[in-house]
This record gives sequence, C-alpha cells and structure tokens, in this order.
Amino acid sequence: MSEYKKPIQKIAVFTRYDRLGASSRLRFYQFQARLQKHGLQCDFFPLFDDSYLRVQYLQQKKSLILIVASYLRRFMQLCLILKYDVVWIEKELFPGFPSVFDKLLSWLRPYVVDYDDAIFHNYDLSRRFWVRLLFKNKIDKVMRYAKVVVVGSPYLLERAKAASAANVQFIPTVIDEEKYALFTAKIQPVPTPLKDSFVIGWVGSPATQFYLQELSVVFSALQKKYSFLQLHFVGVSRDFKIDGVEHQNIPWSEQTEVDSIQKFDIGIMPLKNTPWELGKCGYKLIQFMACGKPVVASRVGANISIVQPNLGFLCDNNQEWIASLSQFIENAQLRAQMGEAALRQVQNKYCIQAVESQLVYIFKNVN
Repeated sequence: MSEYKKPIQKIAVFTRYDRLGASSRLRFYQFQARLQKHGLQCDFFPLFDDSYLRVQYLQQKKSLILIVASYLRRFMQLCLILKYDVVWIEKELFPGFPSVFDKLLSWLRPYVVDYDDAIFHNYDLSRRFWVRLLFKNKIDKVMRYAKVVVVGSPYLLERAKAASAANVQFIPTVIDEEKYALFTAKIQPVPTPLKDSFVIGWVGSPATQFYLQELSVVFSALQKKYSFLQLHFVGVSRDFKIDGVEHQNIPWSEQTEVDSIQKFDIGIMPLKNTPWELGKCGYKLIQFMACGKPVVASRVGANISIVQPNLGFLCDNNQEWIASLSQFIENAQLRAQMGEAALRQVQNKYCIQAVESQLVYIFKNVN
C-alpha cells in the first residue's frame, strides 16, 4: 500500500443501532479501540438506541414514538459534523427518507458507507408500489455519493459496482480474536463417536429465529434417530418453539455468547434462498468456526464462499441437511478435523487482525 495521503483524526460514526444491534456492534463498535491506536478518534451516533431494540424484540413490533424521537435526535446530531474530518455511515442516514440528506452530507464532508445486508431490497422489492416508485434507486445513490463503499458479502459487492460507486472495498464481518481467545484456542480431544449428549447449536435474535422453522422436519427426524441429541437456540425469544421438537432457548448476551457456542458440537446457519438472504455476510458461521466447530449451512449467498469443503457442509434441501448432520454426529474424527481447519481459516481471514490494516487505510486515504 502507498503512503497515507492525509491524517484523518476525527470520525463521526452514524450507526443504525447501539451495541445491542449486531450489525452495528460487529461492523463499527468493535473497531473503535483498534482505530484509536492509529490516531483515528470515533464518536458514535446511533439512530436507534438499545431501548428501541428491546421494545421491538419483546413486542415484535416497532414503536412509532421511539422512531420519531430517534429521527429528531439524528437531525440534531448532523449539526455537529463540521467538527469531524470524515463520516462513517451504516447503510443510510434516514431509513424511509429520500437520499437528499446523504447527498447534502457529501457536500459538507466525505463519507464512508457500510453494508452487511441487502438493504436496497427493502425499497426495490417492497410490496408497496409507492415505495418502489420513490425509493428503488435510493441506496444506489447513497453508494454513488460516498467516497468509499464497504461491503461484507459478494452479492453486496456486485450491487455497489453496478451502482457505479467510486471505490468499493470488501471487508467480511469478523470476530474479535481477543474475545474468542483465537490464538490460544485448542480443539477439544476427539470424543467417542456417539456420546451421551450431542449439541446442534444456532445463534441469532428474535428477528431471525424464523429460519429455524425451516428445519423443523430435519430436527424431528434427527431426534428420532439420535435420542441423545440436544438443540441449543441462542438469542431466540423466550416463548419460541418448534412443534414436535425439544430444544433449549438460551438467552443471548455479549458476555456469554462465546461460552454458549463452546457448548455446541456443530453450528448451523439455515437460510431461505431469496434476494434478501443473498446479501447476508455469514457471521454466524464465522462465530462457530472461531470456536473450532464444524458447520452446516444453506447453500445461499456468502455461505458458499465461507464454507469451504474442508470446513463443513452446504445443503440445498432437508435430505441433505439430515445426511450432513448425521455424518457429523457419527464421525467424531471428521468433526475434529473440520473444526480445526475452521479455526485456522478464521485466524487467517475472518478476525479483526486480518482486516484492521485495510480499514485504517480506507480512513487515512479518504479525501
């Protein structure tokens, strides 16, 4: 890389959520200390605070009062941007509003915009005609106004290029190697092929728990086949259930997340095959792999590039899910081999240390 062009010192970070929001926490907040070491001060201005998400998760609906208050707060926060050298935005400044605000911002300060979801499909594939009519090209415009567009999946990369973004950078959603003790982690000794308990695990939120329903037939078939099987669902709502399937609903917290995954024998990531899922960045898989767990996932989007043949299995239908999970349950040696290979892949490609210099370079060269 060439020498840095100019020292960017202060970054205004306009995230969608506070730390409770996974996308904001993983693609923004977890880099704060790393950027600080390079002389880049980040001040965070989340659109929605944690109280908004708690209400949404508990009530399964959005609070209009909290939304209005959040938008008003963001308008006020934008008055501060002249104090900063560059702005870092998660997805867009105002969801559901025209891109005029993003354009005005680009006249005042250069901005970097980040995507870890196919957020543009909220507009161009909306069920509401007026939304498609008014906003179908909104995110393409936001990308074009940006100095740099950062994306977390191949699908998002292609969209940014098609939108004629000036500078597109691919940075996967990564884990913090210190949190996962990545460089001291060791794969557990190979157990006996069939043990007294075996855990298939998933991590998510109430907003994504519906993906588990897609595997109800798979879970039921496996439970009949292996009486010792346990299913751990981390982050689902308290009352979540799948008819005919026994499982544990485990509360999620940032502090206990890694410990919960360590109890898994296999990590899974089912997805539907729709345009929205094509934009997902496969972070669940990376979490499992960082704990030395082999993975089984739907053959969709970023999953395809993450799950190499030596790390786990990709599935297109229920029969393939049953066969893949059964193979792992019955073959402890295979689990250990793929789990170790998965851990090494995260060390090389999917941790903060692997992408830190790229992100620093982006901000040091924004002009």
